[in-house]
Order: sequence, then C-alpha cells, then structure tokens
Amino acid sequence: MAVSALRVVQVLVSLSFMALGVFTVVDWFVHRDRSRGFLALALGTLGMTSLLGQVNMLFNYPLGPLIGYLSLIFFMVSGFSLLLFRDTFIPLARQIQVAAAVACGLVLIAYFVVG
Repeated sequence: MAVSALRVVQVLVSLSFMALGVFTVVDWFVHRDRSRGFLALALGTLGMTSLLGQVNMLFNYPLGPLIGYLSLIFFMVSGFSLLLFRDTFIPLARQIQVAAAVACGLVLIAYFVVG
C-alpha cells in the first residue's frame, strides 16, 4: 500500500512540473520577454527531466542509458537557463556566464565518456 501511494505522489509531482513548464512556455508565447523565455526553458526542461524519469520507470527501464543521458542534458540546460534567467534581474559578468557554460559542457562530456 505504501509503495503505491509513493508512486502516485511521484507521478503527481512529475505532472506538476510538466504543467508548470507548459504554463511558463505558454506565458512566454504570449509575452515574448527575454526573462520569461529563460524561465520557460528552465522549467520546461526540468519538467521533461521529471517526466522522463517517470516514463522510464513506468516501462521498466527499457531505454535506461538513453533516458539517463537525455535527463542529464535536460537537467543541465535547466540549471544554465535558470542562471540566465537570474542574469536578467541581477547581471552577471560575461566571464561567469561563459565559465558556467563551459563547466556544463565539460560535465556532460565527462559523463558521456566515463558513464
């Protein structure tokens, strides 16, 4: 009983993340603001990360490594987009943005090579 309740909560959380992502993307389509675009990208990719995890679990991990790679890419894009969203309110030095992009790229490359 507890396992099924936990599963239901996990699915609801994933659906909530997806709904939040969809709502921010729709809001960005209406207003076309730079900051809303970064927020929509951040929340949309975070919702996709959550959804991919649930889909993978639902089908008993048939594409485990592929879903893992996609989830990591979406998660890194989400974090970087959130940094760019923050930059629209509190500007960051260009060097920090480049360093963050390089760090994200290096982490992805390292994971793909080692993982």
